[in-house]
Amino acid sequence: MINFKSCFGRARQRMMCGLLLVLGGLTQAQAQDSSLLVCPAGQIYMSTIEACQIVSDATYLSTSPDSGSTPSGADTIAIANVLANDTVFWSTDDTFEPDRVEPASIHYFQLAVVTPASHPGVTLNTSTGAVKAAASVPPGTYSMEYQVCFPGGFRMNNSTGEMTAETLSEKCAPPTAISITVTDQVVNTCDTSLGYTPVVTVPVGPATPVPSLGIFAVAGLAAFIAVLAWRSRHDGYKARMLAITGMAAAVSLLSLGGGSWIESVRAAGPYELVNPAGGTLADSSVPYADPAPLLTVTNTSGVRMRITANGNSAETGSCAVNSEIAPGASCTTQAYSCTPPAPLLPISVTAAPTNTCTTDIIASYPYNSSEPLDGLLYAYAPRLVNGPTFNETGVTTVISYVRNATEATYDGSHILSNREALTSGFTIVTSTAPDGYVFVPGNTKTMTWTLPYSCWNEPA
Repeated sequence: MINFKSCFGRARQRMMCGLLLVLGGLTQAQAQDSSLLVCPAGQIYMSTIEACQIVSDATYLSTSPDSGSTPSGADTIAIANVLANDTVFWSTDDTFEPDRVEPASIHYFQLAVVTPASHPGVTLNTSTGAVKAAASVPPGTYSMEYQVCFPGGFRMNNSTGEMTAETLSEKCAPPTAISITVTDQVVNTCDTSLGYTPVVTVPVGPATPVPSLGIFAVAGLAAFIAVLAWRSRHDGYKARMLAITGMAAAVSLLSLGGGSWIESVRAAGPYELVNPAGGTLADSSVPYADPAPLLTVTNTSGVRMRITANGNSAETGSCAVNSEIAPGASCTTQAYSCTPPAPLLPISVTAAPTNTCTTDIIASYPYNSSEPLDGLLYAYAPRLVNGPTFNETGVTTVISYVRNATEATYDGSHILSNREALTSGFTIVTSTAPDGYVFVPGNTKTMTWTLPYSCWNEPA
């Protein structure tokens, strides 16, 4: 049996490990620039020694349920790494060292989704262990299951010899639950809420005839009917029915006469107290600012209003509870429950682009300017062999190229002298991160590769 550290970090021992892998019966799938090697049945790939090995049941993975919460309205990371609370127990039977418990590193183990979340916008990145909630996910709680396994093989870079764990072995921990709560707090917003009611005033001087019943008259009439109905509730069956009808009429008059007392208004600014009967001014989409924005509220109802409630418990501003706002006047209130913008999510490059030449002729030049029949030099356009790849989706990539020269020059013998410049240049590959993401390292929205090329044929 191979000691975990026996082949780690030394070139000669890596070569020996490679020999052991071949002799061990590895299955190899060849790609253009890498090879996928799968360990024999019953073995796992050990990243620490870069070799396949049989591991006993005494060594095992231990996982714990994961949970996280995140605001809505943007792509956010609810859990940074589901393996952060998972461990692996290494038995002395397999390491020839004392038993020990270590964190389950994402670099050494493989993740797989067992049961997807009920909303497709809640996803587990099996390369990083991060659980993401997309902007499209509505508030609610979502569950999913994952499994962590020892790797069952590795991918080898044919150029550098670097080995990366890949594929799942049969040695896994039981499925583990993930619970994600998306709250109703929307990123990059604040809340505001004011309750208000008309101020009751006692008229001074002679009464003025009123052509119709206003809200207070209706309320008084409703109260009078209710009293009569209540006093008649014990006076026989018919009287009881009349009492019930009267009280119902009182309630109807109170709720319908002159408009409702409470009316919820969703405003988008400017903020106004518009209902003469009172109501609630509420907005949960106030643009975020730090400190929270101070909002101006104007009384456009035509009647004097009293503030009855303020969602901001600190009552910052002049719209304090029990303050009165005259028609046309304004007060101020500070927004609350502000949720900052979601942090930009990182995108890592998993493979850089590579380029080659096409057979598309972009220009031709006489090899001898005085003897055009001596042959032509053809310059060809470059192309990508492989585009860049990333650990997140949604990246857009565009390709262009710049030539070192486009005009031919000839020496004193009429021979083309800038052949290399005419047929060479740079392939420019530019990738742009989707909204809410940046490339790391550097935290930039774009990433650019400038790849040299030389595409030509011998003059014919």
